Amino acid sequence: MLIGTKVKEIAKKKGISLNQLEKDTKIATGSISKWDKISPSFEKVCNVAKALDINVDELTGEESE
Repeated sequence: MLIGTKVKEIAKKKGISLNQLEKDTKIATGSISKWDKISPSFEKVCNVAKALDINVDELTGEESE
């Protein structure tokens, strides 16, 4: 799964809108929707993971078994 789609899915499950997530992490409005086409910086991914209270590995697909 692509990172933008993964963020959207997790945010929805947690009841957080992408707009609010972008505001909370100081990311430009509409940026997360573009992450499936344009790779975000590692710093932005880390900030989003922290805001969602998840591990970065959950967004990058590097989950350990």
